[in-house]
Amino acid sequence: MFQSYQAVGRLTRDTEVRDAGEHKVGDFGIAINGFKDEVLFLNCQTWNKQAESLAAYTKKGDKIMVAGELKEDKWEDDEGNKRSKMYLNANRIVFLESKPQESTATPTGDVPF
Repeated sequence: MFQSYQAVGRLTRDTEVRDAGEHKVGDFGIAINGFKDEVLFLNCQTWNKQAESLAAYTKKGDKIMVAGELKEDKWEDDEGNKRSKMYLNANRIVFLESKPQESTATPTGDVPF
């Protein structure tokens, strides 16, 4: 069975890249605007060069498009309770825009008033 998910949203945090054996994995999150005032917060992962590029060229607030497969991690906690977490295993990421940075420049010259 093949399933795919695609969304456009803004990064909710900077991408964290870590080693996973011989591969690198990047964890990040996006906020997706829904109907009216609804917002979906989605955890995502991407791998290797794509993870490194995402960490190097984006920051919290940047708008991206992600596509991939929804996955579910299942485990048992220390108390024996069954737990699960959904995330998007992103195999395609497109950088759409960056949020404008706050200007730290100070005006020069005479003030007109």
